[in-house]
Amino acid sequence: MGHLYRLMTAVDFTTGRPNDDLLADGQQPQYKRIAAFAGDGFAYFYTYLGAPFRLRLDLLKDNLGDAASAFWFDPASGVYSYLNEVQCRGIREFKPPVKPIGQNDWVLVLRRP
Repeated sequence: MGHLYRLMTAVDFTTGRPNDDLLADGQQPQYKRIAAFAGDGFAYFYTYLGAPFRLRLDLLKDNLGDAASAFWFDPASGVYSYLNEVQCRGIREFKPPVKPIGQNDWVLVLRRP
């Protein structure tokens, strides 16, 4: 639980709000649900199953600017893995890594560089 606490307190969470509009394919049912939360300079997307999902990055331009640094965050270990820099335009699919054992939940972290 401490890893998620550090993730949440790394940004000014008070500027954020849930935003399912960022999900290009809409919200999915039950375990396929993607928790989308975005605020000033950040956006978090939590996937319980680790399934690929598509985002409408153009809707993040006001929060992140023209580009964002993208990371995968493993809530079990607290480790960030740098993905790349993404442009805040169009629709893009994100595919979480696959863990060899245990739960395959991930958080896609987008931050203003």
